[in-house]
Amino acid sequence: MDREGNLTDSFSYEADDCDYYITDMVEFAGQVYLSSYAVPKQRDEGGRHEIASVLDYVFSKGDWEISSEELTPLVRENYTALLLLCDPEGGSPKTFYSVKGSLGESLSVNDSGQLEWHVDSVTSTFFSPATNSFTIGGTCKVFSYTFDAAGNLTEQKDTGDTVPYRR
Repeated sequence: MDREGNLTDSFSYEADDCDYYITDMVEFAGQVYLSSYAVPKQRDEGGRHEIASVLDYVFSKGDWEISSEELTPLVRENYTALLLLCDPEGGSPKTFYSVKGSLGESLSVNDSGQLEWHVDSVTSTFFSPATNSFTIGGTCKVFSYTFDAAGNLTEQKDTGDTVPYRR
């Protein structure tokens, strides 16, 4: 997913076919890493850009009823967690590592001096048209990806934590 785009004031990165949402950044081994997630570029004018294609599918069914078993794969397909590496000269982000069906979250350097990236993997969802704060909710499992200074993945583990998903 190496794309050209522009970093905006709202901590997003726009490209031709995806919108990237930046969630964290850290300097590690002389490089700048950005945690983010990408969603397909939406052409909707309704303001729910991040999940517009999923909502279009639900509304096209006509009855607004959708099971978690049907909805969760649609939501997972919509997201890709991305660990981006910024070019130190030009500042353009390039994909360093990606995880489909997930949202990139926090970055840190652990006690062992390795880069640790937390990723929220969407595991279950539900459709809730009656709420005013979100339309799709659910749960994510948190995974930790660890990289050494050379950029090699040294560990991937389930942290045992879960976090809510709300959009």
